Amino acid sequence: MNDHTDRTHSARIRENLRQVAEEAYAAYSYSLAIEHYNNLLNLVVSDSEKTTVKIRLAYIQSLTGLWSDAQELIASCLNKEEQLSDAERARAYWILGDVMTFTDDPAKALNHLETGKILFEAQQDTIGLTDSYISIARIERQQGQLSDAQSTLQNALQIAQSSAYQAGIIRAINEIAAVHFMQADKDIAFAHYDRAREMATEADDKYNLLIINNDVAGIHFAMGEQTRALQYCRQAYELAQLIGHQWIRSVITFNVSEVYRINGNFEQASLCSRAALGDAITLDDTIGIIAAAGLIGDINNSSDNKTRATAFYKQMLRLAKEIGATHVPQFCHYFQAYANLLMDEEHYEEASSIAQLAKDIATEIEDEDNLFRANLILILLEFKTEQQTAVQTIERLKLLIGEDMPLEHEVMIQEKLCTLNPANTEAQKRTQELYRQLYEDYKAYDYKQKYEALSEDKLSPLPELPMMIDVIEGDILEHDILLQRLAKISYSQT
Repeated sequence: MNDHTDRTHSARIRENLRQVAEEAYAAYSYSLAIEHYNNLLNLVVSDSEKTTVKIRLAYIQSLTGLWSDAQELIASCLNKEEQLSDAERARAYWILGDVMTFTDDPAKALNHLETGKILFEAQQDTIGLTDSYISIARIERQQGQLSDAQSTLQNALQIAQSSAYQAGIIRAINEIAAVHFMQADKDIAFAHYDRAREMATEADDKYNLLIINNDVAGIHFAMGEQTRALQYCRQAYELAQLIGHQWIRSVITFNVSEVYRINGNFEQASLCSRAALGDAITLDDTIGIIAAAGLIGDINNSSDNKTRATAFYKQMLRLAKEIGATHVPQFCHYFQAYANLLMDEEHYEEASSIAQLAKDIATEIEDEDNLFRANLILILLEFKTEQQTAVQTIERLKLLIGEDMPLEHEVMIQEKLCTLNPANTEAQKRTQELYRQLYEDYKAYDYKQKYEALSEDKLSPLPELPMMIDVIEGDILEHDILLQRLAKISYSQT
């Protein structure tokens, strides 16, 4: 009798804990829901109940950027796939495929998503089927298969509308907007973003509103509309903080930091970049850690703290090599920036090695900007190591100038021509003209500083950007502590 009473009492505790977890989830307090489900997982006894809790917990973790944790839980369920119901198998494969779009090979992710889709179709699970189509379309879009993505999203939208799955409708419309933007249909893209945002606001769907605001912020960044981008970033960050989406929080502070750096606000840039790195370390987001370390290197390089810049670039390169990510396109800029710094510091051999690394990546991904920058460093290194004369170097640099050359590239060449031949007043005048034009085009701090150093004229002031630091929560660690933490991180197999 006592044993029966104990079992009944334990069952009530588990059910109460599950209800509390679901209440937290319904209130968008995902971090609290995860905490309750973790506690529940420690209390359940039967394998079937553990599986149910694991799949639900993994799903909520996937909504907060805890993809590695979610992937580990789902993998443990699929290790005993024969014990899963068809509904559990479908959900598990979809979650696994969805999180792997962020953490692993897209081909593997797509395979799992297709398996989940087939299982959802067999059960006529319209919600699961909608989610599967949207996840598949995201991979197609990221791989540049825009027509396929558009078709897949139309299927998702049709199914979601037929079953009145409001969250699915919003997600599908938001993804359609992203496809239109990649197709350069900006007006259509923004019309879809506005519609998705309006629907999410009306439904008080905070999660989808977070995703939409973050996506729209990224679009405005790409278009150079910094003030509008920061307005959306503030809204997205506050929602990410409420929901507990640490990964999006890290992405936002990373993007904002780059804007502040370009604007010359190095204090705000430093605070935001350190917040981004702290979040990435907490999440063990390897790509995020490496990128944030590179960004901190950029900020310190721009603000003339070369010693600190070198320290962060060095850790960035070490970690990229350890995880075999020296080919990642995102890192190409940081490699060539580090190579340029090493060249200025007269570490020519190391500079040449890293510049070649940047060149290899840029060649592979057809990144003409970073390819040009890497080649420029390699040409100058031949002069600095006395493999060619100043006259030979000048001639090689002049040959690089073409009619369709971006202004940024021409100004870089003119800068070097001025350095190699200070008496060339024509090159100096052209360089000054380019600084002014580039500043008017990009409103970038470094062009303003360089122009005013050569001229008595003062350019128009940079725009005042709204601050982000007042909404950023959590401890922002000092540079020395972050460097210590980076040094302790190791992905080496030896």
